Amino acid sequence: MVQVPQQPLPIDNYREKDYKSEMLNETAEASSDFILPLLRFQKEWLAWALNQEQIYRGGVLADEMGMGRTIEAIALVLAKRELQQNGFVFSQSPLPSSSEALPLIEGTLVICPVVAITQWVNEIDRCTLKGSTKVLVYHGADRIKNWEQFSKYDFVITSYSIVESECRNMSNWRDRNCEGPGFVRQAKHSKQVKKNKSNAMPALHAVKWQRIVLDEARYIKDKRSKTTQAVFALESTYKWALSGTPFQNRPRELYTLIRFLQINPYSYYFCKHCNCRVLQHRYELCSDCSHDFRDHFNWWKKVSVRRDFLDREELDYYETLYKEFQAKYNRYVRENTMGDHRFEIVGLITRLRQVTNHRYLVEFSQKEELNAEDLASSAADKQESGICHKPEEDPVDLTSNKDVRDDDDKIMVKYFRSSRILKNIELENFQTSTKLEALREEIRFMIERDGSAKGIVFSGFSLFVDLIYYSLYKSGVSCVRLNENMSQDARDAVVHRFNVEPDCRIFVMTFMAGGIALNLTVASHVFIMDPSWNPALELQALDRIHGIHGIGQYKPTRFWFLLFSILKLKK
Repeated sequence: MVQVPQQPLPIDNYREKDYKSEMLNETAEASSDFILPLLRFQKEWLAWALNQEQIYRGGVLADEMGMGRTIEAIALVLAKRELQQNGFVFSQSPLPSSSEALPLIEGTLVICPVVAITQWVNEIDRCTLKGSTKVLVYHGADRIKNWEQFSKYDFVITSYSIVESECRNMSNWRDRNCEGPGFVRQAKHSKQVKKNKSNAMPALHAVKWQRIVLDEARYIKDKRSKTTQAVFALESTYKWALSGTPFQNRPRELYTLIRFLQINPYSYYFCKHCNCRVLQHRYELCSDCSHDFRDHFNWWKKVSVRRDFLDREELDYYETLYKEFQAKYNRYVRENTMGDHRFEIVGLITRLRQVTNHRYLVEFSQKEELNAEDLASSAADKQESGICHKPEEDPVDLTSNKDVRDDDDKIMVKYFRSSRILKNIELENFQTSTKLEALREEIRFMIERDGSAKGIVFSGFSLFVDLIYYSLYKSGVSCVRLNENMSQDARDAVVHRFNVEPDCRIFVMTFMAGGIALNLTVASHVFIMDPSWNPALELQALDRIHGIHGIGQYKPTRFWFLLFSILKLKK
């Protein structure tokens, strides 16, 4: 059952003021005749579109290619039809140039390129309950000539070339039928009347449609073209423009979309409510214009941006740490000892990166640093490589051909469960962070969109992996974790559990532990919590859910990068 607010909602109630994010809050369910499940962003668009028709009678849908613009438009038509059938009354204030003399058709006219006509027919058939929706393809020489036939169909699909042709015929029809007092038919007009077997007005322009949908609306980017003028001549109650590229060469191409939607005062070439109509030097518009028509646009990208901000406590902690490191850095510059302290400087930058993840990483890393000397002496005792003369990362007893760490599997598992950082935290007073909260919310959205979806969370810091695992566990998300210190048996166990158990939703790991040699196509979402110094590690991490050339992955994949952007960190 489709539900919309009884009164039009102000834009700010369901859309954030940050237009770059385009995060919509309200959702609407599709019609009962619409059998294809909608994704969350499509439900958000449907709610926005229903409200948009109440307020502005249309808008521009500028989603990227592959985001389902056709499906969203079909869902809107069926949702509006169901609301009307259930007695929902919509305000009917006419558009400025709307003609009351034309008969009203309760159908939607879809204008698209010729190559897209079949696609529209197939999508409508795939998305709707069989027999619930009637479609007419208005194309070709044998198309119907009587406009009254349009009332039998929910969708009338035609092409831009047909609209232009019929508009040209309409002009000729008006010339032929303009017989006022004292009219004398010229020889040219007489030949046109004899040539045309039917003297009826062209069908598309003879009616007022309930809705007009322009697919690939860039076809009308030139306001002087005959195609654009033919589209402008059509009448409808609601108007929508669908295009992944609202403008290609210059912003003025947006004008034709605004003109088609009849958004006043912008449908005039210059704004009528301020001095925008006064041209300045080099034909630039007035820079003081306060009018904004972004409320009429909705766009989703495959790469969408979610904007979260550190709370005051986190930001203050970061600022304090930054000033401390900056003072140390400036001292090295004055003393001309940058080269001698280059590794320390990299460490300071790493600390700043860690604090954007969680302040615990910096606070408790000091305890790790106190044990650095013990770790170094322990590493010196390890077997050295005969090639690079460095301690081997995975020492092996060559005489017995047995991994020395096999004997310590149980100890390593126990050590993993008692995390180095968690055992130093009062878990009763565990403090979350902005990144952790954003991750938890995106995981919740993932499960809402697809009840069987699984995800992988990557971080470059093993301590942060432990914090993520605990935070998700505390919020009721079933998950497993993997780090480079786990034995092969423990590693195989957690991988098997994630692949087999449907309730195990999240796999948390470091880049080094799980970035390679894992096939996790059971997952369809990847969350990168912090960027890696090596971009190749990120690409390898993303490949965990793709498999080999995409084989084995049957779901749409989503990649989330949780980045902290601040000018000081970039410097």
